[in-house]
Amino acid sequence: MMQPIQNNYEPTQPQPPLPDHPTAHPLYHMVEHFINQGDWQAARAPLEELLTLYPDDPYLQELAPSVRTRSALLGYAEEEYSSDSEPRFKLEGPLKFVIPGLIFIVLLCLVGSTMLALQIWGLPGGDSQRVAARVSQLHEQAQDALDSGDYDRAVVAYSELLQLQPDDQQAQQGLEQARALRSTMSLYSEAIAEMEAHHWESSLAIFKQIEAAQPGYRDVANRIQFVQEQQLLTSQFSDAEADFSQGNYERAIQGYETLQEINSNFQSDTVREHLFLSYLQQGLTVESAAGDDPEQLAAALDLFEKALILRPGDSQARGESQLIKLYLESLEYLKDERWANAVENLNLIYDARPSFANASVGPLLYDAYVAWGDDLFEYGEFAEAQTKYEAARLIRGVDTSNIGRKLALAKAAQETPTPTPSPEPTAAPSTGSGGGGGGGGQVALPTPTPTATPVPQPYALTSMAIRNNCSGQGYIHGVVWNAYHLPLSGVTVQAFNLDNGAGPLISGPSNGDGIYQIIVEGDQIPGLWMVQVLENGQPVSEAMGQRLGGECLNGAQELKVDWQRNLQFE
Repeated sequence: MMQPIQNNYEPTQPQPPLPDHPTAHPLYHMVEHFINQGDWQAARAPLEELLTLYPDDPYLQELAPSVRTRSALLGYAEEEYSSDSEPRFKLEGPLKFVIPGLIFIVLLCLVGSTMLALQIWGLPGGDSQRVAARVSQLHEQAQDALDSGDYDRAVVAYSELLQLQPDDQQAQQGLEQARALRSTMSLYSEAIAEMEAHHWESSLAIFKQIEAAQPGYRDVANRIQFVQEQQLLTSQFSDAEADFSQGNYERAIQGYETLQEINSNFQSDTVREHLFLSYLQQGLTVESAAGDDPEQLAAALDLFEKALILRPGDSQARGESQLIKLYLESLEYLKDERWANAVENLNLIYDARPSFANASVGPLLYDAYVAWGDDLFEYGEFAEAQTKYEAARLIRGVDTSNIGRKLALAKAAQETPTPTPSPEPTAAPSTGSGGGGGGGGQVALPTPTPTATPVPQPYALTSMAIRNNCSGQGYIHGVVWNAYHLPLSGVTVQAFNLDNGAGPLISGPSNGDGIYQIIVEGDQIPGLWMVQVLENGQPVSEAMGQRLGGECLNGAQELKVDWQRNLQFE
């Protein structure tokens, strides 16, 4: 069997002496080269070896953490450098002895060249020239690193400068500046992290520390302003939320409105939702406490209108807003003696909510009907006046003790005949023959034409009112009363449109509350509708007319007609 060749080569040259400073060692130049190339992983291995050679060198101790950190940030796992680590592959056969020998020879050549370089540098004049060139190079590298924000490289360069020239004041100042900027950059990153986590107090403290140490550093001034604004917004929002959760809606409204003035985008969804609810609830509170006070009702209306700006489709806010508007308009109509407009508005409120405005709607409606009837009576419209008085009498919850006399006067005025002048006889022309005087003859008086006496109907109109209805259908409905003002069941009502020919539409029999209803399809609504009561399919009241149509909110699609049976037909 062939025996492996034994390598009996031993170096004859002594090992070169270890330089006094690590910066003079060839391994340091490898480290510097890799750092300048940005290859921190490659720089780490020779640096670790330098540390084993110069374990107490402060410069290497300061440089090592930076190199390790940058290597780790680039995604490389931290390695342990030891002499007993296993190789990645094993050499077999003769190569197991030849290749290590070649490597050993190459290393000897490198060591020899290094020693030669050291001898050359050691010649008179060579060392000072080398140091001067190296100092100039390091100054340039340090300044470039500072300008680019690579403060770790700047610290490395200035540290080496001070090893070469310990009295270099520019290098000392540069090293202090680089270390301060490196610390500032670390603080800045920490402050940004705190700010992004919404830790406003801690981030503000760090930013202020940076501003004090490095005035004008990056965008620190703007960051401080932003964080302070966020603190203000957060505090304002928290206070408003606390008031909202406690039901203090007036203070919550003030807080949310102030927040929107500062920054309308801050927690905008929550602010809009809670502000709407605050407007609505505070509006209901003010409306309930207002009674019939117009100023307080106007304040409640303002809150409902603000709520509708945030949520236009809310039915509760819109309903309360419409009631208050109708009521305030009615007060103006009453002041101007526009009785028809006042009656129309008050009827809508009375039908929807008789207790509105501290139950003042009923008395106001009664007064409007009576005043309207008085005006009609004064102008000789006795039948119309009677209708208004009868409508006033049907309003519940008011004192109607004086309406009986007014009704009696209106009825009596209709029954009193109007005197007409009696015809006087006139002399007839002479009819005698010639020659003799003729006696005068009388001409017969004209026979008066009989005038038809109105036939009273079993049912009379008591009230008629219109209002809008946005359901897509129209309604004609009302209540039928007996002569004693009790609900009358089993009565039918018909309606027909004189403009479009719709109808007659006939209601079902009135129910136990005297209520009847006719549904009108949307395309049939516009026009003049006539309504009258039927018995056994025959009209038993006059046909009363009212025009419907128009837009949903500004028109009228609903007609309310109430009837009462006359006492003489009971």
